[in-house]
Amino acid sequence: MKIKLLFALLFLLSLSCSATEWCNYYVYVESEYMQGPWTREDVIFKYSHGKYLHPVLCEDLFGSDKTELIIAVLGHLKKESENRYNFKYTVAEMGDTAFIQTKDPIPGFESIRNELIASLLLNNYKVLLIKQAGIEHTYVFSDLGLPFMDLCLPPKASATTSPGPVQTSDAIEQKKPLKEAANHPDTLKTKNPESEEIKNSQAISPDRIWLFISIAVNLFLILILIVRQNKQSKSS
Repeated sequence: MKIKLLFALLFLLSLSCSATEWCNYYVYVESEYMQGPWTREDVIFKYSHGKYLHPVLCEDLFGSDKTELIIAVLGHLKKESENRYNFKYTVAEMGDTAFIQTKDPIPGFESIRNELIASLLLNNYKVLLIKQAGIEHTYVFSDLGLPFMDLCLPPKASATTSPGPVQTSDAIEQKKPLKEAANHPDTLKTKNPESEEIKNSQAISPDRIWLFISIAVNLFLILILIVRQNKQSKSS
């Protein structure tokens, strides 16, 4: 009887391990650039009066609940700007749409809207639906109102150019209105094959190791159970 209970416990443990996984992702927080040598300052001062969205790396354990990412994003944004996210809300997921609902009007809604558009739509969602005080707002990525930090490749070196600051095509495109630049082919993200290989070759997570151990123990207990049943059948 004790062996059967232990087998059931390890089986449930293996199911819980297989249903969860650690994931890295970014949330985007509204920040302000005052002054300095940053070569991108012409973009943020021309289009957003010094404001931009800064990425913050997060790591969480996710399971099978589809709303966990939305809840995690809101939780991390609240840690970064507690006074901004002090309203009560409910969340839901409808396919590729993230849905956030609150009964009361949201103060500072423009900043919250930009942070949520970047944080959710850059993490595999395509549409953000916010319902506040009975009014629904639907947003796609082109509705983002602030520039955001993202990965980009450095300009290729040329033998004919002299050392010094190089104006890239990315900098030229940033001078266009944000919605127009966001839809331009040159602003699309590029994937680095070397980074993909590094990601795929990372070590197995601790949860996976416990999963393999529990499977091995389960198989061993099944073998013991079969042997005992065979001995009991022979003795009878």
